[in-house]
Amino acid sequence: MEERKSELNQLKNMARMTEQWLNRVGVFTRDDLETLGPVGAYKLLKEQGIKPTMNVLYAIEGALTDTHWLDVSAQTKAKLRAEAKTINLERAG
Repeated sequence: MEERKSELNQLKNMARMTEQWLNRVGVFTRDDLETLGPVGAYKLLKEQGIKPTMNVLYAIEGALTDTHWLDVSAQTKAKLRAEAKTINLERAG
């Protein structure tokens, strides 16, 4: 089986550990990440036993919008947190 080469390191502020986690779950390109979206990628990581923080969620959003994760708006962060909370509740239930 051919190993896919990651292109995620080309995205703004994509930390190496986050890139490795995403590669482990089959996410290698911006297109892969856009298909999942930030919350979908976060959910996939959690389903695979990885424990991403909210900062990882914000970093994915930032990578997709070409924004530093610290510059993601408070409104967007609140929306992402609410969606992530739903995922966390699904896993607990």
